[in-house]
Amino acid sequence: MARDEVLGYQRRFPELADRFALFDLVAPEFERVCLNRERLLPGGYHDRAARDASFHLNADPVPNPLLAR
Repeated sequence: MARDEVLGYQRRFPELADRFALFDLVAPEFERVCLNRERLLPGGYHDRAARDASFHLNADPVPNPLLAR
């Protein structure tokens, strides 16, 4: 049902096709993002540049639950 809603929205607003391509919600899989390292408070981490320089995430992508089966 969620996939149908996403696709219906995209059909209703074809002028937003460039945006939909940027955030492909019906891609087969997504890159994994490590939210544990993100601070969800305003301002984030003050040493962000140093953290990002040494951060590596070697994880398999996750399957998209919106993918048609």
